[in-house]
Amino acid sequence: MPYTNNTPQATQTIASSQPQVQDNFEFIQTDMQVEHIFNANAPFGAQAEGTHVQCSMPNQSPEVSFLPSGTGGVYYVASSKPKFYDGTSHYFLSQASISQFLLTGTATLNGTPSTVVTLPANSVGTYYLIQTTGAPVACAMGQFVTGSGAIAIGAVSDPNISVQGSGLNFQAETTSGTYNGTYKYVIQYYTP
Repeated sequence: MPYTNNTPQATQTIASSQPQVQDNFEFIQTDMQVEHIFNANAPFGAQAEGTHVQCSMPNQSPEVSFLPSGTGGVYYVASSKPKFYDGTSHYFLSQASISQFLLTGTATLNGTPSTVVTLPANSVGTYYLIQTTGAPVACAMGQFVTGSGAIAIGAVSDPNISVQGSGLNFQAETTSGTYNGTYKYVIQYYTP
């Protein structure tokens, strides 16, 4: 059942637009209830009124390439895979379990620290950085833990890559111009 916008019109009486108004209320009651808590539908009750039960997203093609004004990021689906776009990078989101997440993407590294990704507070995980352009090849891997506003990183395995944290930003840089280039990152983390 479709929703009829602009009903009733200023020139219409309620009696003449009653079928459209009733259809609109029926749409809200039935179609909107598929994804929202509406009229305290069980099992959630009135305290969750207006919240989501689920969120269905159609595939986006082409992928999201801009953010609406005042928006810091958007979740979307492309090629039937959940993704996140922060205005700069597209992240594939994979939930391996209730509290395990996977971030993948690419970052350009050179001799200046650059943010690869901002990590969530109070998480713990592993990271992998693998050079995908140029030769010779460089790779770094290790672990990290975040608090409410800081990150501690350990176990850099390649002396040609330096990693550090700035707030919750996971940053990396090369220690030699020979290793500048594009790196693929894979970050697996857990949250409580």
